[in-house]
Amino acid sequence: MLKTIKITMLLFIAAIITQCKKEDEQPQPVFNPFTIEKNEVALTEGQTEVVKITSGNNDYKIIETQTSKNIAAATLTADKTAISITAKTAGETKISVIDNKVPDQIKFIVIKVSKQPNPFTLEKTALEVEVGKTAELNITSGNGDYQLTQTESSKAIATLTVSSTAQKITVNALAEGTATATITDVKTNNHITFTITVVDNTPKVFQLEKTELNIKIGETAQLKILNGKGKYSTQYPSYPQATISFENNLLKIKANQLPGFFELLVIDEISAQTASLTVYVTPHSNADFQLSADGTTLLKWTGSTTTPIDMNTNLYLSKVTTIGENAFANTQLERIFLTKKIKSIKNRAFYNTKVTYLALEETALTEIGAEAFKGTPIADIHLPNTLTTIGEAAFEGCKALTLNALPTQLTAIAPNTFANTGVTTMRIPQKVSSIGQGAFKGCDLKSIEIGATTPPTLAKDAIPTTIQYIQVPEGTANAYKAAVNWSDYANVID
Repeated sequence: MLKTIKITMLLFIAAIITQCKKEDEQPQPVFNPFTIEKNEVALTEGQTEVVKITSGNNDYKIIETQTSKNIAAATLTADKTAISITAKTAGETKISVIDNKVPDQIKFIVIKVSKQPNPFTLEKTALEVEVGKTAELNITSGNGDYQLTQTESSKAIATLTVSSTAQKITVNALAEGTATATITDVKTNNHITFTITVVDNTPKVFQLEKTELNIKIGETAQLKILNGKGKYSTQYPSYPQATISFENNLLKIKANQLPGFFELLVIDEISAQTASLTVYVTPHSNADFQLSADGTTLLKWTGSTTTPIDMNTNLYLSKVTTIGENAFANTQLERIFLTKKIKSIKNRAFYNTKVTYLALEETALTEIGAEAFKGTPIADIHLPNTLTTIGEAAFEGCKALTLNALPTQLTAIAPNTFANTGVTTMRIPQKVSSIGQGAFKGCDLKSIEIGATTPPTLAKDAIPTTIQYIQVPEGTANAYKAAVNWSDYANVID
């Protein structure tokens, strides 16, 4: 009996050991490692960010403190593949995330929440400032760190500075115009572009872009009206040389067929200011003549016209003071009107032209060069009293010339000056101290009147021997009759 009990117990123990071995031999479950894509997030208030669970076992728990709950709310997404974190208020906290299958693999996420940035606004985006003055443009909302960008061209109109602490832009207006600039809120990278209009309120002078205008017959010119108010008129309703009209701030002038020059007075009817314009209506283009670099000497007339030339009707010719050597030589011109500014006529200036008339009496002429009018048919010429010098043979061969008096400032009569001209009488002024060889050769000279009390030096054949009468100052007849070469005319000196 005892032996049977022992055997039974051994069998029972053996069964238990066998069962334990079977249990030990069963496989244990395998779990994925637990990982997340990041362990720190930076958010602004109200912002949400999702942190992905990159590996795990789909059984997670988020552990938050009350402090962390105040700063941000963290929840698992519905599919349990990520943690959604929404920032509530500024601060920093940390949460724990546990994978229940591998509880020893705890992950921590640091959450940093900053305040929501302020909106970025200016009090206005357009500002008007007067030249020379300073103005301020307030930053009504922003985040305290700003950058200004401005083109170089706009800096010439206004310079800008920004104060982050004072929350304002300071404008220094330099010149009239419009400047554009951009200010950036560095924190949010938001930009605002604004304009500064700089105005010059100093009184403006009403004027035209030019004070003189040269326009060829049949052509139309237009001039800008500066600083006007938009309503204009002229002193007179019409002008014979040109038709005047206005279009906005433009003065339009159409030259008629009548050459000449005139003073145009333009009136701003609103401000009552006026502006003057000298208009020259000319039949000639600038290609008809060549001037010196300074514009004072007429070097050459290149035009082919035979119509009269009035230098006063051309803006550029009207400024000429010297007629250069050969300037009109061998041209077919018949009548030339010089300007009052003419001071000098150089050698051969009108040589062999067809000129019959030349008005010189109102000029400032002091010099006529050698052969200046030689061989011309000039008949009517009046020499001004400013003339001091007449060159050799200046009028030689001018058979139609009937000049009978010389200018009071003339100091000498050069050789051949009036040779072979139509001069029949001549009044010689007091300052003439010499009469050159052949001065009146070939002339049908009937009489001369001399003003010098001392007989001028006289060349041998200066005066034709056929002269009938020489009048000298009272009390000087004997001196003349005794003077060299004057003695040849003793019988006609009185």
